[in-house]
Amino acid sequence: MAEKADNMTSEDPGALMKRILANRKSIAKAQFDMIASIGQMRSTMSDDDLRSFLVVECGIPRSDLPSIFAFDETLGSCESLLRKRCVPFHVVKALIATDADTRQAALDALAEGTDVDVPTVARLRRLTIRNRIGASAYAERGRQRAMTAAASKQSHLRVQALGENVATLLSEIDEFTERFVGEPPCDPNEDVVDRSEACISAAVRLRSHARIVLREFKSVYGEVELPGKGVAGFRNESHRHKLAAAHESLKRFADGKFAWYEKFSGFAFEHGYLWQTELQDALAYLLPCDPEPDPAPEENTEATKPLRFLEICAGAGGQAIGLLGAGFEPARLYDMDLNATRTLKKNWTWPVTRKRLEKVSDRDLQQFQGIDLLAGGVECRPFSQAGKQLGANDSRNLFDEAIRYVKVIRPRAFFFENVEGFADKKFLKYRASVFKRLKALDYRIGLHKLNARDFGLAQSRPRLVLVGVHKDEPGLFSLPKDGITTTMGESLADVNHPSSPNFTSVLISAVTWTSAHSARSLRVSALPGT
Repeated sequence: MAEKADNMTSEDPGALMKRILANRKSIAKAQFDMIASIGQMRSTMSDDDLRSFLVVECGIPRSDLPSIFAFDETLGSCESLLRKRCVPFHVVKALIATDADTRQAALDALAEGTDVDVPTVARLRRLTIRNRIGASAYAERGRQRAMTAAASKQSHLRVQALGENVATLLSEIDEFTERFVGEPPCDPNEDVVDRSEACISAAVRLRSHARIVLREFKSVYGEVELPGKGVAGFRNESHRHKLAAAHESLKRFADGKFAWYEKFSGFAFEHGYLWQTELQDALAYLLPCDPEPDPAPEENTEATKPLRFLEICAGAGGQAIGLLGAGFEPARLYDMDLNATRTLKKNWTWPVTRKRLEKVSDRDLQQFQGIDLLAGGVECRPFSQAGKQLGANDSRNLFDEAIRYVKVIRPRAFFFENVEGFADKKFLKYRASVFKRLKALDYRIGLHKLNARDFGLAQSRPRLVLVGVHKDEPGLFSLPKDGITTTMGESLADVNHPSSPNFTSVLISAVTWTSAHSARSLRVSALPGT
């Protein structure tokens, strides 16, 4: 490599320039050829299926797809010009995203021999707007944007100041409840309402302070309303709902609608128990943010729950043994084969059920909702190159059932093993449909090729693994490296907790272990005496 680099540096700069220009032309040609190929594929399958296929199997970023799909309609008539000028894809995306007048101005510049990049498109866009609305209106628009930008730089300070005022208000509420509300009585019929002048005066002061904080809240966030009414409207955990609940709490305090004051009882969103804390709890969302929060305390590993898996098409237990080695525990194994289930029951104490997948009802599956992993060696024969390869038309195809299991159970992750034939181009449309349906269930999908010989098995056994990780799980799944000890050095105690960011690491470990073990028990039978 060093010798080659020396030879390149010794070449004439003119020759190197020609090489660079040739490379640029090749890249542009490949890019537009790819767009043309995708355009042809759109005539053979739906756009939704095609999107899933391009992301999963072709590795095309999802963010590029809108521009690729819009290319023919927006820039198709100018393709020869774009090819000739070797316009890179990020500039093509900018041209598609901008308005028609700016796009035409950029194309005119390209036709005249001017190079156009993304900043150039932005400048042309500003010029187009200026010409359309006039110089004075454009200057006023710029002034307003500058003022907004300057104000936004101070927004974090206003949020912090609001939080500090909320903290003071909560402290005053605590003092009020301690002085005038007290502890719940033993006798439910006992009258505990304090109607003294001191209590009324304290409530008025609390109300006055809440009004000040409410005005400050509105100046920072504006009006943030909940879509529903009543307690049920405050149970959504989204940030907007929490902010809206804090807003509603401030309004209750500002109106004096807390404790017993003005016919309200308790500190809740509804009438009821005097010692509720819902209003205070909602305000806690506005407390000042800690810029450097302390790291989360280590979990008590003895109290953490083990990762659990549900397996379909369990066979003689090879995949389950691999999952066991990766730190998972079986919740249930399903298989329709009599000898396979006999083998499992004879050698393990696992919960095993002999049943066809399509005969397992949604009601039965609901007990496994939210399980850590759904796994299975989904029936291979419909896709095997040694068979007729009927695919989706084969009565033995179980991928549709596997998707039903994912839909009902909603596991944190799943992986389904199959043969290389599943990746044949004759099944392209069906694979795209599978990917689309799984992605619609909020899973990040990947189709990976593995060979068991790379993980300690004494035979070449290539396999495909379809892996899905729920979008709410942190981390990214990547192919395991060679060797079954790659990821096992990490303590499972660090990853067993359901909210652990290392769950994806354990999933990689699980695929690694099952790659090593999945074929070992494939032909084990459970005949009498074995």
